[in-house]
Amino acid sequence: MTTLVQIIKEKLQDVLKDPELVTGDLKTLIDAVQHPDSLNDRLLLQEKLFVLMTRLGDTNASPKQKKAATDLQAIAVDFLYKDLPHPPGAYLSALASNASTTTATANAPQEGGYLKYAYRAADASNYNPLFPNFGAARQPYARTVPSTSLFTPINTLPDPGLVFDTLFRRPKDQNGKSKFDPHPSGVSSCFFALADLIIHDIFNTNRKDWSINDNSSYLDLSVLYGSSDEQVNAIRRHDGTGRLLEDVFADNRLLLMPPATCALLVLFSRNHNFIAQKILNINERGNLQSPSSLTSNSSALKSQDDEIFHRARLVNAACYIKIILGDYVGAILGQVRDRSDWRLDTLAQSRTLGHDVSPRGEGNVVSIEFNLLYRWHATLSEKNEKWTEEEFKDALEAAGCVDSKGGEIDWNKITEADFGKAAWKVGSKYTMQNVKEWTFGGLERDKETGAFSSEGIAQILMDATEDVAGAYGARRIPEVMKVIEVMGIKQARSWGACSMNEFRKFFGLKPYSSFDEWNSDKSVAAAAKALYRDIDNLELYVGLQAEDSKKPGPGAGLCPGYTISRAILADAVCLTRGDRFLTVECTTYNLTTYGYRTLLPSTQTMGEQDGSYGGNLTRLFYRLLPAQYPVGSALAHFPFLAPSTFETQMKQIDQEKGTKEAAKYLWSRPQVPAGPAGKLTNEPEKAKAGFERVITSYEGAREILTETVPVGVTSQHQGRVWSSGYEDRIKNVLGGGIWTKEQKVLDLDFVRELVEGHVPHLDGLEEKRLRDYFVDLVWRCVGAKEFANADAYLGEEGKGGEKGHVRFLDVMKDLVNLIPVKWVCEEIAGIPFKRDSDGDGSVWTEEELVRRFGDVCQYIFVNNTPEEDWPLRESSVKLFKYFSEHVVDQIKQHASWFHAVKDTKDIIMSPNRARSTAFLHKLVERKGVKTPEELAELLFVETVITARHWSQAVGHVLDAILPKEGEVKAKISTAEFKSFASNVFAQNPIVSGVHRTALQDTRVPGVNENIVTGERVFVSFIDAYKSRSSNAAKISGAGEYGILGVGEYGLMSPKLFDVLTPHVVEAILSLSNLKRGPGQSGKFNKFTEDTQSLNGAPQQIYIDAVGALKPFPDSLVIEYTAQSQKV
Repeated sequence: MTTLVQIIKEKLQDVLKDPELVTGDLKTLIDAVQHPDSLNDRLLLQEKLFVLMTRLGDTNASPKQKKAATDLQAIAVDFLYKDLPHPPGAYLSALASNASTTTATANAPQEGGYLKYAYRAADASNYNPLFPNFGAARQPYARTVPSTSLFTPINTLPDPGLVFDTLFRRPKDQNGKSKFDPHPSGVSSCFFALADLIIHDIFNTNRKDWSINDNSSYLDLSVLYGSSDEQVNAIRRHDGTGRLLEDVFADNRLLLMPPATCALLVLFSRNHNFIAQKILNINERGNLQSPSSLTSNSSALKSQDDEIFHRARLVNAACYIKIILGDYVGAILGQVRDRSDWRLDTLAQSRTLGHDVSPRGEGNVVSIEFNLLYRWHATLSEKNEKWTEEEFKDALEAAGCVDSKGGEIDWNKITEADFGKAAWKVGSKYTMQNVKEWTFGGLERDKETGAFSSEGIAQILMDATEDVAGAYGARRIPEVMKVIEVMGIKQARSWGACSMNEFRKFFGLKPYSSFDEWNSDKSVAAAAKALYRDIDNLELYVGLQAEDSKKPGPGAGLCPGYTISRAILADAVCLTRGDRFLTVECTTYNLTTYGYRTLLPSTQTMGEQDGSYGGNLTRLFYRLLPAQYPVGSALAHFPFLAPSTFETQMKQIDQEKGTKEAAKYLWSRPQVPAGPAGKLTNEPEKAKAGFERVITSYEGAREILTETVPVGVTSQHQGRVWSSGYEDRIKNVLGGGIWTKEQKVLDLDFVRELVEGHVPHLDGLEEKRLRDYFVDLVWRCVGAKEFANADAYLGEEGKGGEKGHVRFLDVMKDLVNLIPVKWVCEEIAGIPFKRDSDGDGSVWTEEELVRRFGDVCQYIFVNNTPEEDWPLRESSVKLFKYFSEHVVDQIKQHASWFHAVKDTKDIIMSPNRARSTAFLHKLVERKGVKTPEELAELLFVETVITARHWSQAVGHVLDAILPKEGEVKAKISTAEFKSFASNVFAQNPIVSGVHRTALQDTRVPGVNENIVTGERVFVSFIDAYKSRSSNAAKISGAGEYGILGVGEYGLMSPKLFDVLTPHVVEAILSLSNLKRGPGQSGKFNKFTEDTQSLNGAPQQIYIDAVGALKPFPDSLVIEYTAQSQKV
């Protein structure tokens, strides 16, 4: 550690010149380098190093600080990885031959002699291609630390039962109740449910030969998939989708753990199926087919099923690792508690200070020392202690070992033989042949699907999140665990494990000189001294379990014993960095672009944090249990910290920093739906039982949308019977993302009138000028964004531009998506676009503003992906604040002569303000008693939130007009546009459907019974249009586009849409010899899937240029010939 600190000090010389970084912790580190003799782990040097990296790498840190954090991380990871030998120096028994090949390897999918994709073998063989059995299942444990100084003969070591009673067991009061010490950081039982998965994933000691580990030495989710071909095949469907059977997993040992462990594993089982379905739907390489089109049991179906399964497993296992590094390690280091989103990236490629490549993917073999280290029974909560007692009691009675006759069991009398019989009895009930019937936690499987209820899974996980775990340390293990702990002590002795001090010396830690130094509790130290006499005789297992535990503080969240804390990080680095499928093989080629992107943090994919401070388990809750975990739920964002303690901690930090972060979360436990919510029905009795009613008739859908309260409720809107929920999300944006019950009336009528009547010129309000502005905007975009083929660059000075040369334009990205953004920025708000040479305070480029406009629209109207809700809201809030600042500034400038002069200067300096100023001046004249801030809110709602829907509507129309092949033959006149667009939107709705909530009892066409107040229905536009009768034109009425399901604000208001959209489309169609671009470029990159949050309704999803899944089209390339008179 001293060497590491010295290297870090040298690496930080430039950064240390910044006085803000010379904190007390850093001074302590420098002092430690100067006085190496005083180094020991009680000085918390490791914690201070990680706190330093956390502060330097935080999202809000400067680029120089982040660079320093990256450099420090590379050094620290390399140091921790090399803490353990690769390969190990010793094993507990002889290694199997490296020549063995598994069935999975022999049947690997190949093409032309090459693997089509990398994949995990069932037994983890070939993880290191040079040493195929390195770390594979059914190989011997490694020995990390040879014992050379433990001179006490094994037969003179203290009795294991006596060790348990004096050093391990929770003491009892006079009433026989054991003393429970809650975890000092408020870590929840859910954390230890994941710990159970990790421990059982890498440790599965063979019952007959304790030197053999029946699982692999990798965090490959073998607890889910199994460690043999037989287990893997037993949980798969083999139907061409690559999916698993519903809610199954392969390791029956987990059924003996508290229910939250299995509940988490069920989430990973569902996540595999979610990923597999996405891979099939997206079909990135175009080689996958609908399973229904493949012959049953054919080689084609098997090949497709294998490919999807293996790719989905790679993604799911990588997701598991991201949760371990983000949530699990984040909790260990207290990073979530301290509200930091920086995480140690153990997988990143890096080089050592000598420029050597830091090793990755070389393999890993787990050792007996870490098998002993990960036994954390002291952390059992009171609730889980009682559960364990009941389960153990039932198992012992079923095995005929005890007969409690309804009374208590004396756990001191349970023998190892009793435990073996009970474990065998329970295990024999759960075989791979009946894996579809395994149950836990009192849950039952659905008779049709075999799945557990989502409500039941959620209840178990919420219970675990609210349940505070136990503290580490001596005398904190429940008595019911005595027989298991005794077996653990004996097992460690049979392995010849090293002493506590030998283990510490191996990691460069100061060995303990006395029992009092090992544990500051005098009674514990005295008992240990009486048992072992000399501190050097203290066994590793006993020493780890009863060592002094840490106190909560910066860098210390888990608070185990000091030695565990030091070793656990080295092991985490080796387990992850040594796995080639998490490092060198973790590529978009193997995982697919979708699979790889789903592993990235939201700050990288969406530009915003997701509210979990670096955690990733939140995604699984929102992805797989969306009806049970509402957005903003603290139980979803912080599952490893009990809300009863973390809410208080959050508010304290808010008070210290002057922030309001805690107010963004819902801290109370969500009300989990009682019925099978999320399913659709038209049957009244089922609707009352908890199903959600679907509206499929066109008449019913149109009536509900017509009678929905619009945003901005005024007196003339009273009496409406349906609520959309849009207004709540709008208020979240306008309120800065703070969850609030504040009722704010948004009177949009007068601002809408001005927006619809406003034109870019100051000399009139003629409709023609408004059209001319948008048509001119089309040609400006064409001229600025089009590109040409090679022939066009043969003209004078390489400029090209001759009439007749082929031109290309991404009509969505560079025109249709850009037009409403330019209109708002130029005509309404006066927002400047950022350019490389800008120095006027502009923040975002055109492309960035287009993205944020899309974020607002998606957050408010198409919020169908709960895991994206938080970053979408945060992006929307930032856009509103930026918009509001510009609008308010211009309104206030209009208030005085001085500001009027400044306003003139700004108009000259910023062309965007020239036209927006005139509109805002008129807005001020009509504002009445409204403040500039209120006017900015109204204007934002009226012009920004539907901008991307307008672009999508235009995109759908263009896609319908452009023939699959050849040039556009028939032009659509403005007179024909309305009828044409209506048919387009009927066949290809802008949104698939919407939810509505009844504000009063009502009747709806097509539904036989009354819909009651508070009932939520789903309006399916796809079904509605399918049911529309031949007289649909009469139903929809003149001047309507049917049912759109989007807010009729801004460019989507009927007046503006009718006036502007036909002319924009007409201008685009006027391009000479217009046709689709070549190949895929000339098509929308999209797919259709049944969206869970839309109750199974088909939803069109678009894939953008970087592989992100969006509800809006991102790209459509058109081809045409140059028109010198226009460009």
